[in-house]
Amino acid sequence: MNQSYRCWESCKGFLVFHFQILSRNSFFTLYLLWLLAGSAHSDLSDGSIRFVDITKSAGIDFLQVSGDPRVKNLIVEAKGGGLALLDADGDGWLDIYFVNGRTFEKTNGPPPKNKLFRNNHDGTFSDITDAAGVGDEEWGMGCAAADYDNDGDADLYVTNYGPNRLFRNDGKGRFTDVIGEAGCQSPLYSTGAAFADYDLDGFVDLVVSDYLDLESLNHLTPEQQKAEWRGYRVYPGPRAYTPLGISLFHNRGDGTFEDVTEASGIGDALPAYSFTCAWVDVNNDRYPDFYVANDSMPSYLFMNNGDGTFTENGLLAGVAYSEDGTEMASMGVAWGDCNGDFQWDLLGTNFSEEPFTLWLGCGDGLFADCTYSSGVGHKTFSSLGWGTEWIDVDNDGDEDMFFCNGHVYPEADHPDVDTTFAQPPLLFENLGEVKFIPIDTGLGEDFYKPRISRGCVSGDIDNDGDLDLVINNLGGTPTILRNDGGNQNHWLQILLHGTRSNRSAIGAFVKLTAGNLKEMKGVFSGSSFLSQDSTILHFGLGILKKADRIEIHWPSGTVTVLEDVAANQRLPIVEDAKDTTK
Repeated sequence: MNQSYRCWESCKGFLVFHFQILSRNSFFTLYLLWLLAGSAHSDLSDGSIRFVDITKSAGIDFLQVSGDPRVKNLIVEAKGGGLALLDADGDGWLDIYFVNGRTFEKTNGPPPKNKLFRNNHDGTFSDITDAAGVGDEEWGMGCAAADYDNDGDADLYVTNYGPNRLFRNDGKGRFTDVIGEAGCQSPLYSTGAAFADYDLDGFVDLVVSDYLDLESLNHLTPEQQKAEWRGYRVYPGPRAYTPLGISLFHNRGDGTFEDVTEASGIGDALPAYSFTCAWVDVNNDRYPDFYVANDSMPSYLFMNNGDGTFTENGLLAGVAYSEDGTEMASMGVAWGDCNGDFQWDLLGTNFSEEPFTLWLGCGDGLFADCTYSSGVGHKTFSSLGWGTEWIDVDNDGDEDMFFCNGHVYPEADHPDVDTTFAQPPLLFENLGEVKFIPIDTGLGEDFYKPRISRGCVSGDIDNDGDLDLVINNLGGTPTILRNDGGNQNHWLQILLHGTRSNRSAIGAFVKLTAGNLKEMKGVFSGSSFLSQDSTILHFGLGILKKADRIEIHWPSGTVTVLEDVAANQRLPIVEDAKDTTK
């Protein structure tokens, strides 16, 4: 922690004590407590919160496969590895879906496949992949979840190098691939996917990003099909390939989709090496916009015109390039409100020697690059980042940052190279005023273990009131990091169910005020790196035992207002309840 912050923390107890001595009048005490309300930060380096790796004890036996773990000959072997947290069977507990890859070489035994693990409510999980029917054996990249048919359960879209899948949920945790009849196929090399109701008709639509044409490498000479990095021969990067495009599918409301890529104007954007897609309404006009993290090209921000069309505005909005005006190798994306001003801020991960990026929302769809002024730039410069999360680790009421990392070249492990293939994750504590500090010690040895990570997600997997982390690691077993100690502060969880809005409430956002805390969180489909976070909204309340006011803004335009809501509970809210106003 910085010195001024430590001074403030150390003098709070002194101030409270002497104010009470100076006056027995309860007014002064109440006034001081109001001033201090919500400021109960913990120093995350002091060991009060630790992340414990429970993967083995939880019974997770998944192994992510992506080519030869020791040699990477093609770019597809170094990518992929998304995952999802979703309640597949509607029992109120988060299940985990891992996306797997393949190899080009034939192997003995069955090929690798995606796996779904059911939460047993006791800290363990059971492999229900075969029973659920979601064991896809294509070369998987990522996934997104939403109730696309409004029947009350979470469906699953999976992106592949090869044909994608749309798994429709029957409500009991059994899925059927219906992508052929649904009409939302993108059969090349898809990476990102995200659902949102872009036309506000009550059904979620789907955006899918494709990465590159792997076959286009064959047009190069054998010498051109290799590249050099730090003096070592490695596979060529994305610029050696032909980039692909982004597809937008409109939900007709009858279980099928219509390809509106060209009609919407999305097809007017130049082909790009696209990864993660993430929707949010950045200019507060109710219509969701979406950001696309592009690799080695300017990233895109598609602004929703409200008439079924979009305009790409990344450059003018300030999110296409880095702070110094260079394009980045962007991978992961996370939307959040890090300073409580009720504007969406954008977090992005990039290649090594490109700092991870923090863009602060300024309103009207404009952003300011705060990467270095926030304290994020220097610490992340040498890491190669993938998944990223806004996560209130200690329930103090503000968003901390999490990044999972790992290189793309096994050659990074050579002793004469100043980096490594496996890399430790990073967590930055939010100090307020758009200032962050890296937490290099105190979170437990399991947290800091180097891994070749790709996708990550956050959610309360054990229903104990704090946020846990799940990571999919390239060529290895996943990591489930249980948060021990984060629930020492108070919390509140909100689970939304749409009626006039889409059933998943994708695109809804909640503004919460408690003491001097102001927080905003949204229900998103698709974020981090090719992954799906829990759609249960989690708010830290610090020392406060209730939220003063909660405003739920539904995609339909309805606003639900709740007041004096007790802490430490999960609150299910159905749109159009008796306390709902327009």
